[in-house]
Parts: sequence; C-alpha cells; structure tokens
Amino acid sequence: MIRRILIVDDDPDILLLLTRSLTLVGPDYQLEVCQSGTEALTLGQIRPFDLVISDYSMDDLNGLQLASKLKERQPELKVILMSGNGYAGLAQKTAEAGLNGFISKPFKLAKVFETVRAVLEA
Repeated sequence: MIRRILIVDDDPDILLLLTRSLTLVGPDYQLEVCQSGTEALTLGQIRPFDLVISDYSMDDLNGLQLASKLKERQPELKVILMSGNGYAGLAQKTAEAGLNGFISKPFKLAKVFETVRAVLEA
C-alpha cells in the first residue's frame, strides 16, 4: 500500500536528507516536501496525506499550528513533530495536542525510520 507522506521544514538540507533516506527504507512511501507551513496548508487542501512530518520552528506557522489546521480538514491525519534543542516540554505538548510522535533534532535516521514505521502501523 502506498503511504503519502508530507515533510515540512524550512531547512532544505533536512528536507533532502529525509526525502532521500525515507525513499530508501520505504519504497511504498510517496513523499512530498514543503518549506513552509503555508505551503503545506495549500498542499493539504489539494490532496490528503497519511502522515505529516513537520519541524516545529518555522517562520510562518509553528508545527503545532500547522498540525491543528491540517487536522481540521483531515482529522485522522497522523503527525510527527520535529524540533531542535531549546524547546523544553515540546514533546509533552505534542502528545497533549494528540499528535503521534516527536523527534528531537539532531536526530539519528534510525530513530526517524522507527518513529515513522510505528506511527504508520498504529
């Protein structure tokens, strides 16, 4: 089964790393990328996704705001939030918001793969 995954991060290096890596471990993943929350909202209105992996800290919308807006349109959407150091308690806020996972940056790719698989299989 093809799984549609949207990756949202304002860092093009992170987008490239995740896209290349997830393509190798998930041949059944159809990946799309956005560099802003606004771009992701537009894409989310055009087509549904199985999973969104989003950075927390972006210029236009933070990851929690983006997740909330996307879930208004697609309540069953699964969301994994990513963030670098300096956001104490964000993993707990992610859980409280009903999101499906949290990945700390810098991350190990094995952790990303494990989290993505667990969320998609849940």
